[in-house]
Amino acid sequence: MSYQQITFKSDEASWGFAFANRFTKILEERNIKPAALSRKTGVPESTIKGIMEGRVPGYYRMMLLAQGLDMTL
Repeated sequence: MSYQQITFKSDEASWGFAFANRFTKILEERNIKPAALSRKTGVPESTIKGIMEGRVPGYYRMMLLAQGLDMTL
């Protein structure tokens, strides 16, 4: 039997980049800068920029960002 092994790291990376692309697109569509979203949500600007680069946010930060963008998870 042949199968492809998928590691957590590669799954996390692909999910992170998909999330980053969508998150960045939403910010661009709404003309929201990371600094403005940071002020609104309390999430550090460096964290927001990291998410835009593909880092995977935790649930709590994702929830804060969604609320700041008037969205649901």
